[in-house]
Amino acid sequence: MRLTNICGGISDFMMDREKDFLEDLSGLIAINTEASDDLKPFGKGVRSGFDYLIEIARKYGLNYKDVDGYAIHIDYGTGPLIGLLCHVDTVGIYEPDKWLTAPFEMTLKDQVLYGRGVNDNKGPLMACLYLLIYLKSNNIQLNNTIRLIVGGAEETTWEGIKYYFEKEEMPEIGISPDGNFPIVNIEKGVRYLRLTGNEDACLDSIKSTGDKSKVCSKVILKDFDGETCYYGISAPSRHPTRGVNAIIKMCETYKNPLEIFEKMKHFYKKMNKGDFTCNYSSFNYSGNTWTLDLDIRWVHDILEKEVDDLVAEYFNASVEVLKESKDRLYVPPKDPFIGILKRAYKEVFNKEAELVTKGGASYARVLKKGVAFGPCQEGQVPNQHQPNENQSLEGLYKSQEVYMAFLKECGAFYETKNYGNHQNIIRK
Repeated sequence: MRLTNICGGISDFMMDREKDFLEDLSGLIAINTEASDDLKPFGKGVRSGFDYLIEIARKYGLNYKDVDGYAIHIDYGTGPLIGLLCHVDTVGIYEPDKWLTAPFEMTLKDQVLYGRGVNDNKGPLMACLYLLIYLKSNNIQLNNTIRLIVGGAEETTWEGIKYYFEKEEMPEIGISPDGNFPIVNIEKGVRYLRLTGNEDACLDSIKSTGDKSKVCSKVILKDFDGETCYYGISAPSRHPTRGVNAIIKMCETYKNPLEIFEKMKHFYKKMNKGDFTCNYSSFNYSGNTWTLDLDIRWVHDILEKEVDDLVAEYFNASVEVLKESKDRLYVPPKDPFIGILKRAYKEVFNKEAELVTKGGASYARVLKKGVAFGPCQEGQVPNQHQPNENQSLEGLYKSQEVYMAFLKECGAFYETKNYGNHQNIIRK
């Protein structure tokens, strides 16, 4: 099959194999792969998810490797390594009463898939695995080794992918289908901090429900008058202004505020402008000591220590950097890699690809050079991490076409006589 025909070929292939694809994806959705400690390193569910994928790879004669239970890879082809980075773990089912379908029984309704992981990230993962099955089944060679790398703790510590790259080769370039189209060439730096300070106050305690990934939705304050509850509206921490923070609500309305309340209000307002965001996930007070958990995200090339120092000085508090902090991702617009992605996107969508900035974090951050690239298209509301997670089936198929165009462009790119010079550019 000629390289010019492979994008259309994947569409025909998926039409023929749709039943198999949906059965395989449904089987993966049925496995609860929320990370746990019932089996090292990430729990029985993640282990079962890896085993399920390995069985599919074995069935179709694809190469695979299990890297000590932290991650696996499945690949096809020979030549310079191109990475497709996904994760098998998912978040839990926090509000089961709000689901309209059973979260671990994939449902297809009006050509939309519902279930935990259909978008984040099992649907895109299975779509990428079927790309390899397509290439293998048709003996298509693209001058590269196409490697699907699957981590097991993306929603928690990222230990899986970090461990993997301590043991295995780093791809020259790669994508993570765990974001948005067109091209996410900037993922904001993420700093999770815990501040601790002291202040005398005429109250007994403050307790909040704290989830670092979300806007704080409830605070309970106890003083001489009794107990007062402040309620907010939850939202992802990367989009703090989409919700209502219960901590800010308390700071604005409590009749005997702590001095720190004024600083918290001012900092929150100042930071949620322009190229920064700030979320307060929890605030607690007891025995004259307060703690504030916050997450700060930024676009520009600044050092993490600068962020730490800024926060410590402003709040006059001690600062602890929490484990989940992540470096900024940035690929320059004129990088040849971006040119490859743009050509692939235009071939499928017939329009120019814009470069976008996101506050979320994908595995693209761990690569020497990588971006988040789909599967979400403009207007899609997939409800990641929330009840009724969904993904359009057409959207998955369209993303496959784009990824196939990307792999074709990579194959042509590495085939050029000037490969050595291109390689040096890519590694800059």
